[in-house]
Amino acid sequence: MTSPATPQRRYGGKSADERTAERRAKLLSAALDVIVAKGAEAITVTGVCTSAGLSERYFYESFSDRNALLDALFDEISRQGAQAVLAATALPDRDRRERARALVAGLADILLQDPRLGDMGLRSRTDEAVMRGRSATAHHIAAAIEEHADRFWAVRGADPARVRARAVGAIGGIADMFVAWQADSGLSQPQLIEEATDFFVAAGTGLAARR
Repeated sequence: MTSPATPQRRYGGKSADERTAERRAKLLSAALDVIVAKGAEAITVTGVCTSAGLSERYFYESFSDRNALLDALFDEISRQGAQAVLAATALPDRDRRERARALVAGLADILLQDPRLGDMGLRSRTDEAVMRGRSATAHHIAAAIEEHADRFWAVRGADPARVRARAVGAIGGIADMFVAWQADSGLSQPQLIEEATDFFVAAGTGLAARR
């Protein structure tokens, strides 16, 4: 007979799992603070824990090293980006451009709501872990676009490799547009979204025309 699970002790009204998740979120936020202040090269276990106000033992509760921490930052962006793709594909009674605009607006909500993400993109282009995370994120979101490409682009008969290449390029380009806009916002945010939508639509032009 299986013994019942021992209930978790609660402190301050929170379970152990809730407190662990809260500390993990603090560490991720602190990592962004350090990147904004000093660049990703300055990310260390000690520096992040100092910024978060936590001891180092709590760092290793969630992450094996600084690269795992940076990977977790990008994993969260990837997850939210894929959700934005799915939300746009699910919109009823919309044409392809309208769904593309919904996708771009969803990505803007992710990447522009926290200015530190743009700062990370500007300040950390020489950090290997950041560049690996950025690439993995673009490919993850692009894979979601490829899976539902016919909701955004005319792709009948197109080579999947070409669709994938366009999706990766579109996501990378839009991310760069958002980062550049934060550094020099000559457009309003609604104008930026329209320009990024045009870019995304153009990225899929001609896919069905040749194999």
